[in-house]
Amino acid sequence: MELLPVLKKRMGLILLLPLVASVAAAIFSFAAAPVYEARATLLLTRTSDQNNGGGLDYNTLMMFRQLARTYGELAKSSPVIEKLAEQVNNELSLDDLREMVVVRKIKDLELIQICVRDRIPGRAVFLANKLTVLLLEEEARLWQTNNLQVVSPAFQPSEPVWPNILRNVLLAGFAGLATSILGLIAWQRFAEVGMV
Repeated sequence: MELLPVLKKRMGLILLLPLVASVAAAIFSFAAAPVYEARATLLLTRTSDQNNGGGLDYNTLMMFRQLARTYGELAKSSPVIEKLAEQVNNELSLDDLREMVVVRKIKDLELIQICVRDRIPGRAVFLANKLTVLLLEEEARLWQTNNLQVVSPAFQPSEPVWPNILRNVLLAGFAGLATSILGLIAWQRFAEVGMV
């Protein structure tokens, strides 16, 4: 099968699908409501007992990883999320708030990020900073410790994290190009064996 002449002959058709897919992705991306992400960063600190050894040993690192997971779960726990809902006059459901909140452990560091995604950037900042305060209060109430310190409060995001218009357009164009080429190859194969 001579593929190159067939591809040259059908170049307009091959380019049409990626163009249509890219335009559709651009329209969808521009029409979609943007989502913003506000991030507050917290540092897991060592108590005086943990500082006695100087450096970090394997057990201490494992403890910090477990603590990061624990704080992540605590940030999304019912008592904390209920208090957060009260801060916004219960205009968001508990399930909505849990979906909006993501707690990330920053790899190989003793840092955790509290991230809140919302369509209203100011509310995302408010919720991230308020959740940070509530997490610190809950830590003090449960364990009477101060293992967490705020490194950076959440700031107003300038750009949305979703939709990523350029990525969407490029992916749609690439998928359209691949689909049109594969479709043309399949069509040519079927034509050669007399199935079309």
